[in-house]
Amino acid sequence: MHKWLPYLILFFSLNLSAQEYLFIDTFSYFDNRQWHINEFGFDGIGCNMTAKNLEISENILKITLDRNPDTSKYKPFRYNSAGIQGVPFYKYGYFCTRMKSEIIKGTVSSFFLMNEWKSIDWIHKEIDIEFLGKNLESVQLTTHLINTKTNNLQSASVTIPLKFSIAKSYHDFCILWTPDSVAWFADDQLLHVEKKFVPDEPMQILMNHWNADSSVQGTTDWLGGLINPDELPSKVYYSQVAIQNLDQYKNRLTGLSNLEILETEIYPNPVNNILCISTPHICNASFISISGKELFYFKLNAGYNELITSQLQSGIYFIKLNYRKQVVIKKFIIKKE
Repeated sequence: MHKWLPYLILFFSLNLSAQEYLFIDTFSYFDNRQWHINEFGFDGIGCNMTAKNLEISENILKITLDRNPDTSKYKPFRYNSAGIQGVPFYKYGYFCTRMKSEIIKGTVSSFFLMNEWKSIDWIHKEIDIEFLGKNLESVQLTTHLINTKTNNLQSASVTIPLKFSIAKSYHDFCILWTPDSVAWFADDQLLHVEKKFVPDEPMQILMNHWNADSSVQGTTDWLGGLINPDELPSKVYYSQVAIQNLDQYKNRLTGLSNLEILETEIYPNPVNNILCISTPHICNASFISISGKELFYFKLNAGYNELITSQLQSGIYFIKLNYRKQVVIKKFIIKKE
């Protein structure tokens, strides 16, 4: 069996419901119970982290990296940016974001998990999704195990080419973290599975955007050099974050028997204005938002059906099909041109 096959079977045989999420945030406001704004730096960073460089508007959390307008207040760097971290800790699960990165060369944007920071004898553990401004058509996926006392760095990292530019439109990126492995997904497609240096303690979600410190050569080289100030501002956008624990994730399976009976296909995916649905049976159906709200109810005919989706905004949705006592829920994405 191919090493990725169990993940593919699990991922493509989903039965989701609103009750199966630990947490969903669509950023209608900044929830202080769930998020904390970081205002501290770290080795290799070349900007001050400030609350002023983070904003929420129209259900989008935006982080902007730009010139530092007040060097008397924000020291020691010429640039400012921002980052946030989740308040809760989670041990294993399925962690997703929908994001877009309009970032420039010399910078990085991220969605990642990290264990609790300690000032001494910290065993730093991390799972990363990172986008580098030097190539916006690829993503870097990493697991870290760093002993800060002995300076022993263990990392497994790959750079995966994408079929799109992360700067052009929003895309979904997910981390499936289990006791034995980490798997990463982009727009429902498996990117990579890693079994080395898998963290084994609770971690928080972090999202940030930063540039390299000119005095740290290794970081500067990694990000493709120093930034060009004339290309600023550099921006990253997050439209949602969703989390499931492993039991919730596994319970989404419908079972092959249900899928075989309904034999339902939905396409195209992503969809713009018309969603095509092919099913061998007459059945009741509904659209469900990512928050679990049922939006529209309708009946599908046996065979080919077309549903108008122009009234829905861009984002992640589900279609729920009821046939006799069986239920199948499939995920689709609306992407406006």
